[in-house]
Amino acid sequence: MIMSEPVSSGGAAVMTGVLGVASLLPGINAAVLFGAFAGGVVFVLSAREMGWAERAVYLLISILVGVLCAHMVAGVIDSLLPQAVEVPDAAGALVSAAVAVRGLQWAIRRAQDPEALIKGVGNGRDA
Repeated sequence: MIMSEPVSSGGAAVMTGVLGVASLLPGINAAVLFGAFAGGVVFVLSAREMGWAERAVYLLISILVGVLCAHMVAGVIDSLLPQAVEVPDAAGALVSAAVAVRGLQWAIRRAQDPEALIKGVGNGRDA
């Protein structure tokens, strides 16, 4: 018998409640909030080298960036696709939330090595 992990089950229940309450606040699009949450979950589930506390902080950052950048990222995706395709803000929230933390981690790694900033991007250690 396979049992779910209590931390992940409890965390999912808490986040579902938080998303439900937050979607009732005026000015917050529920679809964008759910897209940002889904993008954050994609990152959290793929980041196995981190502890739960660090994952939770990155999840919150990811959701915040996803909600704030949803319209802009949806516009960028929309400009790359044919005219007949319309990209909703929820898709922009999902993409921006999934990419935000990886970009933040990249910037932190770059800032920890000031010589790499001076030498430029082509030093082979950007991956």
